[in-house]
Amino acid sequence: MTQNNTLITLKKDIADKRLAPCYVFHGEESYLREYYTQQLIQCVYPTTEDAADLCVLREKFKADDLLDALESVSMLSEYKLVIVKDVDISKPDAKLKETIESLSVPDGVTLLFVYDTLPFSPDKRTKCYKHIDKLAVFVEFDKQNEVDLIPWLKRRFRALKKDISAEDARYLLFVCGASMTNLIGEVVKIASYASGDTVTRADIDAVASPVTETAVFAMTDELTAGRYDRASARLNELLQAKEEPVTLLALMAKQLRGLYAAKLAMAEGQSAQTVAAVMGYRSDYPARKLMDAARRLPLSWCREAVTLACQTDRQLKTSAVSKEEALPFLLARLAMNAHAAR
Repeated sequence: MTQNNTLITLKKDIADKRLAPCYVFHGEESYLREYYTQQLIQCVYPTTEDAADLCVLREKFKADDLLDALESVSMLSEYKLVIVKDVDISKPDAKLKETIESLSVPDGVTLLFVYDTLPFSPDKRTKCYKHIDKLAVFVEFDKQNEVDLIPWLKRRFRALKKDISAEDARYLLFVCGASMTNLIGEVVKIASYASGDTVTRADIDAVASPVTETAVFAMTDELTAGRYDRASARLNELLQAKEEPVTLLALMAKQLRGLYAAKLAMAEGQSAQTVAAVMGYRSDYPARKLMDAARRLPLSWCREAVTLACQTDRQLKTSAVSKEEALPFLLARLAMNAHAAR
């Protein structure tokens, strides 16, 4: 089943209170992973008293611990949930391997494997994985797209007695990224700061913490607008915040490639959706900003900018220049070329 189909299956299982024998939760969106873990707990244990029977096994536990958890009688609830966190189901230790290869989940029990800190990259050739694959519903909680996140943001703000327009919610996603875990804190912070009933872009700009990629995007935007001093100031802020120069260069190179792609797309009459697809954006909002920026400079500048970023990357990786000097020097060259092109 696809990611969406397995999540739909999980939601229906919870709503109907007819849980599968086993689930595997993984994916980078920790907010959703934790949310649906709690939903399963509440489905099996409606009250706090019932949840006293909940068994959670973490990392280094013995095979007997898992068997005891599955087979022991629940004292306070008709059903039972056993949660196993951060165990590689394809390569467990020797004793646990034997147990998993022949694992049977009793009636009335649900076994949940959750990957919180351990990356989910199982070896699907192993007997352990193949056995769990027959038992389990695998649910991947990936970062959500704009279509899902905007209504969610509206609901979160409404719970705090604030409204936000779809366009400003889109802007918030651009500034703070698509991680729901991160967005929860930003929503609370912005709602507390906003004096009116409706959150504005000014409220977001005043207190939101931009993700690094957005900060680099803003720096590049200042550059293409001819505000070189502001672009340099933004770069200095990032370097003073101890952001890794190699990472900053990679993000900067991505934005320059985006400008080049946007310029080519406009020449061929393509839309922002095309640019978003090429760049791997979940929204066309940053793509539209790239197209606006690309209009300010000729195609030759965009092409040369990508070349300069590649040269700087090689220099950094061969120690031809110091990390402290590489990015300011690149920005200066880009600014000089932009000034000459205007």
